[in-house]
Amino acid sequence: MKTNKPAQISFYSALVVDDYGPAKKMLGASLWTLPQIGEVEFADSGEEALAKVGAKRYDLIFLDVAMPGLDGFETCALIREIKGYELTPIIMVSGHTSSDNYFKRITSGCTNYVSKPIQQELFRKLNLEMFSWLQDYKAA
Repeated sequence: MKTNKPAQISFYSALVVDDYGPAKKMLGASLWTLPQIGEVEFADSGEEALAKVGAKRYDLIFLDVAMPGLDGFETCALIREIKGYELTPIIMVSGHTSSDNYFKRITSGCTNYVSKPIQQELFRKLNLEMFSWLQDYKAA
């Protein structure tokens, strides 16, 4: 999906990875409310996400934690090994908030975490922080 938005805003591409269709659509719809998002693509699994990031550059990646096959933590760690993705914001998305998941997020290399169901105002603030960082990173 691509859009034609005003040129004064920096546009970022996002990859949403989730095996559950309704959650994936809801996250995509939340991203489309942000004027800085110029493109949103989807993957149904960690394996599909790895194929997509190997073929294309994304500015932001949202990863569901609980997926069959490669889970979000494993997928995140493998994405971090791909050249050019060492600093890409990777946000984990899950309804599970255990302390064990906190440790796994840190060791897998995730940037931040969003709990399901997504609270729109917190989600917007998180993304504004990511956009600010991306703008500075791309300018450097």
